Amino acid sequence: MLLGTLAVHAAVHGQDANWTVYLRRVGPIQVGMSLRQVRAVLGDQRAFLEGNAPVVPLDDCAYVTSAKVPAYLGLMVQRGRVVRIDVWERGIATASGIQVGATEDEVKRAYKTRIQVQ
Repeated sequence: MLLGTLAVHAAVHGQDANWTVYLRRVGPIQVGMSLRQVRAVLGDQRAFLEGNAPVVPLDDCAYVTSAKVPAYLGLMVQRGRVVRIDVWERGIATASGIQVGATEDEVKRAYKTRIQVQ
């Protein structure tokens, strides 16, 4: 029982998290969370924002930096809330199994009528 509890605690706090991308969340991080909430979910009080300062104030557009977030995953924060999820390399998939590098045909098959090609 104790091992199961520890595994759940680790997953919820960012360690060994399942970083699957959904429409409004990735792993334990949801769009709309504040940095304080992201820190709590990750179990990383050292997580901080960095961005294009001094040209663009950090509160306007910044990314969460944390050792508990994969290096190829970006959590964009604007006005104090997570507003966008970026994935730059293979290794993190959507709930439909699509990853960076998928072909247009693979995306069309996975999402069928739920997407539009423009």
